[in-house]
Amino acid sequence: MAVPQEFRSVLQAISPRRGRRLRRRLKFQGLEKRLPLASDIDVCFPLEPAASNFSVIEDDVPPLIGPMLPESPAFTLTQLDDSILAKLADAVSARGGAMPAASADVEGALGAEGEGPAAAVVSHSPFDPSGDGLVTPLDALQVLTHLSVSGSMQSQPDPATLKRFDINEDGVVSTLDALLLLNEMSRATLVQSSPLAVPLVRLDSTPLGVAASIRVDSLAMRLHVPPQTQRVYASVPLAGGGERVGDLSDLIRDGAVQLTHAEAIGRLNPAPNLPLRWSFWTEIPNRIIRSRVELTWEPPAVSPPPVDGLLWSEDAESANPRIIDQSDPRFPLVQSTVASQGNRAFHLTHPEQNPNGFVIDRTILIQANTKLFFMSRTGWSTSKQYAKVLVSTDLGATWPHQVYFQPGSNGPGDTAFSLKQVDLSAFAGQNVRIRFLYDYQGGGRYPGTDLTFGWVIDDIQIGSEFRKMVYSIGNPTAQEQSMLEYINRARADAIVEANRLANENDPHITHAYGVWKVSGTNLRNQYATQVNSGFFVRNAQPLSFNSALGQAARGHSQDMLSNRFQGHQSSSGAPHPFRAGFTARDRAAAFGYQGGVSENVFAYGESIRHAHASFTANWGPDNSSHADYNPAFRGQGMQNPSIHRRNIHRGTFNEVGVGIVSGSNGGFGPQVVTLNFGTTTQTYVTGVAYRDSNGNSFYDVGEGLGGLRVDVEGSPYYAMTTASGGYSVPVTGDGRYLVTFSSNGVARYSTVVDVHNGRSVKVDYRTA
Repeated sequence: MAVPQEFRSVLQAISPRRGRRLRRRLKFQGLEKRLPLASDIDVCFPLEPAASNFSVIEDDVPPLIGPMLPESPAFTLTQLDDSILAKLADAVSARGGAMPAASADVEGALGAEGEGPAAAVVSHSPFDPSGDGLVTPLDALQVLTHLSVSGSMQSQPDPATLKRFDINEDGVVSTLDALLLLNEMSRATLVQSSPLAVPLVRLDSTPLGVAASIRVDSLAMRLHVPPQTQRVYASVPLAGGGERVGDLSDLIRDGAVQLTHAEAIGRLNPAPNLPLRWSFWTEIPNRIIRSRVELTWEPPAVSPPPVDGLLWSEDAESANPRIIDQSDPRFPLVQSTVASQGNRAFHLTHPEQNPNGFVIDRTILIQANTKLFFMSRTGWSTSKQYAKVLVSTDLGATWPHQVYFQPGSNGPGDTAFSLKQVDLSAFAGQNVRIRFLYDYQGGGRYPGTDLTFGWVIDDIQIGSEFRKMVYSIGNPTAQEQSMLEYINRARADAIVEANRLANENDPHITHAYGVWKVSGTNLRNQYATQVNSGFFVRNAQPLSFNSALGQAARGHSQDMLSNRFQGHQSSSGAPHPFRAGFTARDRAAAFGYQGGVSENVFAYGESIRHAHASFTANWGPDNSSHADYNPAFRGQGMQNPSIHRRNIHRGTFNEVGVGIVSGSNGGFGPQVVTLNFGTTTQTYVTGVAYRDSNGNSFYDVGEGLGGLRVDVEGSPYYAMTTASGGYSVPVTGDGRYLVTFSSNGVARYSTVVDVHNGRSVKVDYRTA
């Protein structure tokens, strides 16, 4: 192919042998003074090529290096034959030959003397000596201009100039560098129509120091790219050669990539305390046109604080938890459905066969009394799915020390969080990194990603003692707290409850007795028969409020009132997050509750006392087709079988959600009640704090005392009583516990309780 005369003329003009007048013109003008020349075809590039010129571009254009270029070190531009010049001409012509406007970054950063990007941009690219983030023919011209100014087709300039112009990194600046740049531009036109760009990188934090490498303790950075950029990649070198590449494309937002410290570590896992060249590029995974940043990441070592010995903690509540995410990026590591306390916790699963985990974001200097504490809950898992904690003593290069190990249960796993404690004294005096890993080595796995699967971790602490956390039961209303007190009083002794019901004088309750022909004698007899037969127990453990069950119950009560029905399945108009047909278990699971759920509903409550009696006296018809139907109770006006009564007195339940919504709608109301009962392996000290204003030794609406602190010696938790007075504190197992209530304005009160067989106990604070 013939070389266009105008292109040959510009090459000859820059040759050492020709065009001396033009060379003098270029030599005595700074680049910023020559920007208008970009449209001059005698100085810059040829006119827009004819359509026939595009036929030279083929699918696999070989690079203009290697055998296509002479190997002689004395090679000069005048030795190029016509075929190479033709390719060079097409490469330039394909880009249109126009000098693009400087980017906004560069316009704002250029000083009066045009000295380059502002200090905030820490990246550089020899493919972009102009520093505007775009790779254009102007950049090749700058290389050639440098050679023209130096008076040679090859120079060995100072390090800063090499960094700017030495594209092939051979230690000299030569015409080969310009050719390599133009060749890569030519190749780029085959695969993209958007501008060829290199990311401009700014650090989000102040460096610790700047020498040959920038020293940082945080790798958070921001990459600027053209708005139409579709793909962005980054890499760091590996110790044994090669590079680790990370795809950052999912982080592109409005022409920028915000790479947090955790994302940088999680996606690229750079070695700490070593100078590494970070590379960034766009669109093509193996593109060599890149920007670079020399960084040394120096993770901070943590010394023990002087007061309580807490070295480090993380509860996932912040928007940017202090960990390095090494989990599957398609699924969130931090979720807001299940937590041991607060609203967020870490969740690891096995959607694929790869292990998933996370690493704390710093090294820890271990003391002789240092321990690792965390709250743990496993879900459905096989015996080949392992919850592990690993320790590294070489800054995360290797993880040879396993300090915690729990295989899967081949079943549903835990139903409650438990506190784990790991002794780290074996590493005293050493700086360590700690990694939580959900491992899998083949042989069968549960691939589910919802909260019923995998490993949930919360409230991680490293220190000498575990710092107690507040345990929340949610925010039950005074009406809901009152209903729980009725339930727990009934559970304390079923026979006493039967006598209480038989002697009721509440007009709404006695009216219902009259309608259904419920007699006190039959009621006492049914209770006694059911206790003696084991239908339910006489003395059941008290129930603790559970926040998730409470939200599910309240939402279902609202659904029944709004959509005028009484039932156990959600309507088509159910509130978010419910859907039509949801069962009690579905609704509880929507708020993160794991395990079975039983439910009582009553959509016609006249009062809390009336609604409670509807479940315990349980007036209603017989159902002779039910497996638990008792012929001896036929026609007694109480539901047969009395499933609602059994739920109230069932000994295996230890948690409840109470949802009471007040209002009337087409005959439904004025109180609509839902009770959701659950069973977990957790044991509670639970109760209510109240001022007994009417002296009846029983909690009534309006008597709750909020804001009292409840401490249970030996528990990792404490509680603050809710506005309605309720509280619960999980305990770790059987034993004797000292329970203390304290607050400004009320008398301090302590008592000792015994926990047996994992049964919760009730401790109330009552004052006159």
